Amino acid sequence: MGKKTIMTSNTVQIQKIISQLAPNATYDTASELIPTLIEENQLTLDLSVYKPVNDTPEGVGRFLIYNHPDKDNPFSIWIFAFASQQKTSIHDHKYKGTVMVLSGPISEKLYQPTSKNTARLIDRAD
Repeated sequence: MGKKTIMTSNTVQIQKIISQLAPNATYDTASELIPTLIEENQLTLDLSVYKPVNDTPEGVGRFLIYNHPDKDNPFSIWIFAFASQQKTSIHDHKYKGTVMVLSGPISEKLYQPTSKNTARLIDRAD
């Protein structure tokens, strides 16, 4: 099966799950259901095609697999692929997010802004 076919299959599976939630498909309902389905092996995504772009810090692979069309309830579902020792810079998100690690270790750090250009580490999860 080709890379594009696998990516399409993953997207179709996610779209089917979201459509089953309709008309109540929101970030909250999707972020509760999808990890549960993965943990219970009722949803199996083929992760073999998601790779980092390269081994540099900027080379994290970012793959959009679903973008909810309802502008009143916006959310999207992404797969991120990191190489060993890759990281992102300190950043913020406009929307809520749910993280589920499907393979390998990951460390997440939470920072609190102290001024326009500085922040202090307040929590870490490995």
